[in-house]
Amino acid sequence: MAEQAVLDACGEKHTGCRIVVSGSSGCMAIATTGSQWGVAKAGTRPRAIAAALDVCGGLNAGKCRIEYEFCGQ
Repeated sequence: MAEQAVLDACGEKHTGCRIVVSGSSGCMAIATTGSQWGVAKAGTRPRAIAAALDVCGGLNAGKCRIEYEFCGQ
């Protein structure tokens, strides 16, 4: 149900929405240049942030910044 709710909410503003990470534990982070996105999941917030920035930076699309980060229980 949660994945469908996320897709429905995303679909209200964007096209081509899809789930790229999921789970109930660990941390996730999303980094963006404004046009490109890097997403990562890791065991800690700092590792998730660093990994998302690495993925985003590897796209060579400009300066990346963290858009969102979250840790589950």
